[in-house]
Amino acid sequence: MKTVLVLGSGLAGLTTAVHLSEKGFKVTILEKRPFAGGRTYSFTRDFWPEKIDNGPHVMLGCYSALLELLDLVGSVHLLDPQLKMNIKYLFPGAKSTSLSASGLPAPFHFLSGLVRFSAFNWRQKWNLAKAFFIIAFMSEHDSLDELTAIEWLNKNSQDEHSVQLFWRPMVLATLNEEPENVSFLQLFRVLKLGFLKGKNASRMILIPRGLTETLIEPVIHWLEKRSCRLLYNHRVHEIKFDEGCNKITVETNKGLFKEFDYWVSALPFNQIRPLLNNSKIKFKNVLKIENFFGNAILNLHFWYPERLISESFASLHEVQSQWLFVNQRCQNLIHHTLVISSADQLLEQQSKDQLSRILLEELKLIFSEFDPDKIKKYYLVVENNATLVCSPNVEKLRPKPGEIFDRFYIAGDWTQTGLPPTMESAVRSGKMVAEDIEKRLYANLQGIV
Repeated sequence: MKTVLVLGSGLAGLTTAVHLSEKGFKVTILEKRPFAGGRTYSFTRDFWPEKIDNGPHVMLGCYSALLELLDLVGSVHLLDPQLKMNIKYLFPGAKSTSLSASGLPAPFHFLSGLVRFSAFNWRQKWNLAKAFFIIAFMSEHDSLDELTAIEWLNKNSQDEHSVQLFWRPMVLATLNEEPENVSFLQLFRVLKLGFLKGKNASRMILIPRGLTETLIEPVIHWLEKRSCRLLYNHRVHEIKFDEGCNKITVETNKGLFKEFDYWVSALPFNQIRPLLNNSKIKFKNVLKIENFFGNAILNLHFWYPERLISESFASLHEVQSQWLFVNQRCQNLIHHTLVISSADQLLEQQSKDQLSRILLEELKLIFSEFDPDKIKKYYLVVENNATLVCSPNVEKLRPKPGEIFDRFYIAGDWTQTGLPPTMESAVRSGKMVAEDIEKRLYANLQGIV
């Protein structure tokens, strides 16, 4: 039985382990923390008995690799998919509107929703429709990565109102960056694979039972039944290659790991590079990531006696918070979460407590009856480096998931999977690495390599 050591138990590492275990490999996973999940996890705090997600994670119906994984491990039934895409927009003064797809074939399911969207006049709707038609029939090519999203939108008659109300929230929610700074290629992929592929692909899928319970624990239970070892509290200090580059050693705080047939790093981009600093091997395709950077996502959880919206989530406008999610009721209180993407600069301007109070006070602009004094508890969670920022021309610097040196592989949402850095990209990268290892083993057995 061939052995594999996987570094990191986020979605990329767990997916790699699942697909390799399914093919009969003996897998060991090293995780630096006392729990699995990477940037997708739930946690507890003494002041509140219920588990809290590090932030609301919303899937799109086009997340085929992630849905396949959850179906395999038996947790897909825990998801809460919309019948079709429907997004509530809330404005100060108790104003609201909705953007809802229809049952028409793609791309008309989405375009018909734009026609009914009351926040735009007919000229803005016409220009939006033209932009979507262009994207719908456009093929992906490298030049799309040379433009920012805002440059492409400006060239295609998207006025300031359309940008602020529609495009900016979409870009922030899906790419965790302002449209002035992110590559149009990534927005193109979001629209092409999600919003324009059909009503099932564009619908939102919520995770009401919690991230760990839905996405992580079922995978771990599945792996444990197949004798996969998951070793917690194992922090990797260095990855060493011998002089002949024939042997790999992983040094951790709890000892050395040697004698594996294959090695997979499923660590975030900001963690893998330092581990290779002392290596004499020149990983040209990994050295490129030294200037990569990520953005934070801010999640302000608070418990309020009343439900602020009847829907599960809504898009907020003319306030700093971008999204509001409503979760479970507990002890006569309802758990709400405010979300802000690309939050680094905001977090630099004031303390977490000051920022929390400002965001909660702002809710009075949208909900006239909202009383911040009724909030029983609130807790701000910041996920630093939540996703890689894909500025123009970053795509060609993203290394492809797979073998970067003899028997040493990399996976992660930040690798070049054909998708922006998302949960789906992480899962797809893990599956691609597992397929590469299986192909190499088969080739070895056949005497090809």
